[in-house]
Amino acid sequence: MLSPEMRGRIFSAWPVVLALAAAGMLAWWLVPALRGDYRTTPEFRKMGLAKLAVLTATGQEMRLTVRVADEQDEQLAGFQHIGRRVMARSLILFVFLREFSGMFHMRNVVGPLDIAFAKADGKIFSIMRMDPGSKLYGPDGPFQYALEAPAGFFAKKGITVGAKLVLPMGQSSLGPGAFPARAAWAAASRAIGTRKGEQLT
Repeated sequence: MLSPEMRGRIFSAWPVVLALAAAGMLAWWLVPALRGDYRTTPEFRKMGLAKLAVLTATGQEMRLTVRVADEQDEQLAGFQHIGRRVMARSLILFVFLREFSGMFHMRNVVGPLDIAFAKADGKIFSIMRMDPGSKLYGPDGPFQYALEAPAGFFAKKGITVGAKLVLPMGQSSLGPGAFPARAAWAAASRAIGTRKGEQLT
């Protein structure tokens, strides 16, 4: 049995222990924040959120939560100046008005990304890894959609060349004007959210 003196010492130490525990929890949260791991930009925050269905080459359908970059300022910004932890759990779908030949760069991006390029019908015809730096990346041929993800994401999910981005509500392709407005994205998200598949969180 502990002596009264020993019990007093133990009880008097509790405030110190609790203070150290609180300081540790604060540091666990604060260090990544100070390091910029949760940093975002106005353009990134402005991108609409939507559910996107993907039909893999093996016939599996999954749904992904994506940020939609369908305005020029959003497309120019992309993942630039975005913190590591935000980037690790985010996807960006670039939606262009029509097919065109273009290039992507990785300046001001903190880590590697995968990018999948798709035609107007949503079919993915090129997937590549992009590393931070000034190198330009683009497919051999025009595209209308580009889906950026953390490096290794497509391999993990089984998304390969030949997979297809699919609209909800029974539509099987992404033709011109498939995403004419944010309201259309909201309606599409509500519809596809009820379908069975996988969710990126």
